[in-house]
Amino acid sequence: MAAQPAVLVQDEGDVAVVATKGRAARTAVQGWCNTATVQQEDRLAAAFRDCTELGEQGRREWITRFAT
Repeated sequence: MAAQPAVLVQDEGDVAVVATKGRAARTAVQGWCNTATVQQEDRLAAAFRDCTELGEQGRREWITRFAT
C-alpha cells in the first residue's frame, strides 16, 4: 500500500453537525458497512499469496541443498 500524504482537517465538528441532519449522512453510514467484506477478501487474497510465496521459497531452498 502506498503512503498517502496527510490532510489537514479544520472544523470537522461543524461538518458532522450539518451532515447528520441530511440524507447523505445515512447513505454514508450504510455504505460503510460494505467495506468489511472487501477488507476480508483482501486479507484472504494476501494470506493465500503469502502461503504461495513461502512454498516457492521452500522449494528454492530444497533445490539449492539438493544441488550442492
